Amino acid sequence: VVILTFWATWCNTCRQVLPLFNKLHKNYKKTGLVVFGITVDDDPVQARRTAEQLGLTFPILHDQKRTVSEAYKLENTPTTYLIARDGTLRAVREGFQPGIEAELEQEIRQMLGE
Repeated sequence: VVILTFWATWCNTCRQVLPLFNKLHKNYKKTGLVVFGITVDDDPVQARRTAEQLGLTFPILHDQKRTVSEAYKLENTPTTYLIARDGTLRAVREGFQPGIEAELEQEIRQMLGE
């Protein structure tokens, strides 16, 4: 199960949701969850610094040329893609609303159990 989350250092909502993905990464990586943070920042150094400040432990990829963002038709940050074990796209979530943490975790646990 893969979580791809597109983010940027200037995105305050991203800073709210990234710790949630870090928690999911820590709690479920042994059962098959992989989380990738894809930053669309122009400055990879600032992106790394922000990831360190937030204590992120999942891999951070830098999409400076926007090739991955274009492939996923990214319009806003944060945008998160949930991909099942068989490679099918299960959900696309734009933005972040506090209070959906339990719902998202349940969705991840269900996908991990398939």
